[in-house]
Amino acid sequence: MQRLHPAAKVLCCLTLIGAALAVPAPALARLAWPAAALLLLWVAAGLPLRRLLARLGVALPFVLLAGASLPFFRHAESPTVAQWGSLAVTEAGLLAFAAVIAKALVCLLALSLLGEVTPPHHLLSALRQLRVPALLVTVLSLTVRYLAVLPEEGQRMTHARDARGTPPSLGRRARVAGAMIGTLFLRGFERAERVGYAMAARGFTGTLPVVTQGRWRPTDTLALAAVVAGAALMVVV
Repeated sequence: MQRLHPAAKVLCCLTLIGAALAVPAPALARLAWPAAALLLLWVAAGLPLRRLLARLGVALPFVLLAGASLPFFRHAESPTVAQWGSLAVTEAGLLAFAAVIAKALVCLLALSLLGEVTPPHHLLSALRQLRVPALLVTVLSLTVRYLAVLPEEGQRMTHARDARGTPPSLGRRARVAGAMIGTLFLRGFERAERVGYAMAARGFTGTLPVVTQGRWRPTDTLALAAVVAGAALMVVV
């Protein structure tokens, strides 16, 4: 899995995500197989499960919040499971909510595994080879390169705040936190302008060079064919 071509890994991931999203809600049991396969690959790659749980713990609350209203959608032919005044939970609504959670879980597993077994510059090279617009690849490349700048700047601001003493009340701490976020945004914006001017002065044309990572091999074709076949079976059967 580590030696696969980055473009093959991206295509496998996208194929699996598309198949998971295409599985009908009444057949959610089919998603157990790709979820188990992804967990097995995660363990086989020697990756810690704690890291996976941390990633899921960050993303799943947003998924739960996005689908929280689904159980309360009214369906004329679906029996009611519970009712509180004008709010009624139906079986169809619960099934739709379960489908959102299950599909999001499979997608998050696939993306987490792709991110762990593929370095960022390999992913950017794969996106360029897959004919993703160059402007989008450039934006992603700059985002990856400067992603560590904001945490470092925020850490320095936090140290400066602590050196001046912690505000006594919760309201004042909230105001200080808001001011820090605004200042961090302004500093990041100013830094981005300076970097842009420096790149333009050096002849930047809007496209960053991306080094091609390896050649497509027969094993990459076999891996992609296996994933496509498994995805087709998951959707059709």
